[in-house]
Amino acid sequence: MPNTQGSPECCTRAAPRTPGNEEPLSRFAALAAEPDALVTVFGNRGRTSARGGILKADAAARYARILVEHDVETLAAVELLLANSARLSEIEKKLALVPGHGTNGVRLGYFWMLAGDNMGIKPDRMVLA
Repeated sequence: MPNTQGSPECCTRAAPRTPGNEEPLSRFAALAAEPDALVTVFGNRGRTSARGGILKADAAARYARILVEHDVETLAAVELLLANSARLSEIEKKLALVPGHGTNGVRLGYFWMLAGDNMGIKPDRMVLA
């Protein structure tokens, strides 16, 4: 990713990506149409919250559908999204509607970090609360 703001390359919002064998997110979204099947594949029946949370597999499927609806199909697309604060804000509002979001946005911050955001640290609900 070109560094156009004078900061060191290591401090840009997203890490540069190299082409590889990445599958488009729409493929996962199509396969994730049935959350119970994902539970079996992931081996995880955990919920996003102890009170009224949905299955984490269902949350992952919902995130995927929202991102696909906004043409965020690859890590390269995430990189472009992270550089566009208006578009990022719009998508984050929709992602925050997935049950289990919490009040401090820890899940969303951690999601972006795992997707390549280099401008933050791992959020922790105990510190943010």
